[in-house]
Amino acid sequence: MHDGAVLPILHLNGYKIANPTVLARDQREELESSARRLRLRPYFVEGDEPAAMHQRMAATLDP
Repeated sequence: MHDGAVLPILHLNGYKIANPTVLARDQREELESSARRLRLRPYFVEGDEPAAMHQRMAATLDP
């Protein structure tokens, strides 16, 4: 039985001032490896069109 879920969402390069964020500098494999070491199951949803991203996020989170 599971009591709940943790849903950390990383917005790696959005709203930046001048430079990429620290995590945005990592390769996707490094991010995935870091998440798995923390016993998380990472999902990657990428894009920059709000309507399309809404659909992708919904599809990813839908059980």
